[in-house]
Amino acid sequence: RACQVVDGWMGKMKADGRVEVPVAVLEAARRDFCAERVGDDETLATIKKHFAEDGYIVDPHTAVGLTAAERMAAHNPETTTQIILSTAHPTKFSEAVSLALRDSPAFDFESDVMPEEFKGLLQKERRVIDV
Repeated sequence: RACQVVDGWMGKMKADGRVEVPVAVLEAARRDFCAERVGDDETLATIKKHFAEDGYIVDPHTAVGLTAAERMAAHNPETTTQIILSTAHPTKFSEAVSLALRDSPAFDFESDVMPEEFKGLLQKERRVIDV
């Protein structure tokens, strides 16, 4: 049933550009979920912070999760354990990672981030088959 309701909302959003969520559903969501917004500057600062603190190179999606979790931790009971799932690799976001760490002399994208299998990939002949 829940899947059908959400599917209906998504269809309404696509068709009308908006959806009206019942008050009871909204209140339940506010009780069970929380959300944060993290801007580009904060994302870059988080990448830089984690590299400076422990040498960990964070991709932008993980940086957003880390920043949001840090903010939310202030409102959680001490017994709450937060888990941040990182599903992206910094290589996929080379521009953002390189921008965040451009002033870090210890950072070298090729040796610190780039998987061995990717090195030289952009110099290879490109083969594309249109289907």
